[in-house]
Amino acid sequence: MLDWTDLDERSWRRHVALRAGLGSLLQPGVRRRSTSGVEMDVHIQIRGTGPTEDIRSYVERRLCFALSRFASRLGRVSVRMTDVDGPHGGVEKSCRIQVKLVHSGQTVAIETVDASPYAAIDHATDRIGHSCGRELRRLRERDPWIRSKKP
Repeated sequence: MLDWTDLDERSWRRHVALRAGLGSLLQPGVRRRSTSGVEMDVHIQIRGTGPTEDIRSYVERRLCFALSRFASRLGRVSVRMTDVDGPHGGVEKSCRIQVKLVHSGQTVAIETVDASPYAAIDHATDRIGHSCGRELRRLRERDPWIRSKKP
């Protein structure tokens, strides 16, 4: 049994990431392995939304759920979390996700605003998963050989 009091912050984050199936919590802007074993290039920026490490790990986990099946066909994935009202005391948080498709070079972007940063992340990751699936389906219909092409 693991004694939680003996773990430092970095070891604790690594343990949580391994249990969530993310491999490790790396610094933003590096390649992350998805559950399918394919790496995704994920960049996360968080500004003014509270505890950034908690939000960062939540974003990584939700992206892994939403995009892992498309990971080999995705380029850079950028996530930006911001406080819409800034220092004025409002409660709205914005989550913007941009995904670049490898074969076509197209960019799929989604932005959601919600009172809770976690609700904004949930909504944005669900929508980006559906949008990427739709765009990749359209590409496949135009060019049936797109699946076999290597990035």
